Amino acid sequence: ILALLDAEGVPCVVLASATIRSLYELPETADMSPLRLYLSAESYTLVKGFLVDLGYETIQNYSDFGERMHRISGMNVDIYRKLPFKTKYYEKGMRELTFRARVRAGGTGVRILYPEDRMVFRLASAAYQYVNDELMLRDMLDLFLYHRAWREQLNHGYVKKKLQGFHVDVLADRL
Repeated sequence: ILALLDAEGVPCVVLASATIRSLYELPETADMSPLRLYLSAESYTLVKGFLVDLGYETIQNYSDFGERMHRISGMNVDIYRKLPFKTKYYEKGMRELTFRARVRAGGTGVRILYPEDRMVFRLASAAYQYVNDELMLRDMLDLFLYHRAWREQLNHGYVKKKLQGFHVDVLADRL
């Protein structure tokens, strides 16, 4: 999907992908983590049509934010036209993370988060899900595996500072 979006020059930011599966000892034991894309309003309509053409169907709407699409023989794809958080601190923090995203190697329009920003996104998402009673054990396992894989390379001071901007640094530390 990302290669096709790049080939068409569709700008988007990858918030999360199925690469988390590679961190599991047996990738088959990992959940089917969705590809999560943040898109402009114009790109949102284009990407949704593209996914429908590939056989994806909407299986869940996220009110004003976007939707989850699924193809029977494929993975889930979450597409967002608006960042999926309802607080001003989250909106501001996520805008900063997506602004910093870099164009992926060999790409043109698909941008990815730096490892520290992916960690901030995962921790902030977990905190948001926790207070909304939506946090699943699988989410915590993914977070643990991501932290274990990247802890030596991460700039922990940067991560902590960003989480303070989200106003979830204490909760994220506990998670």
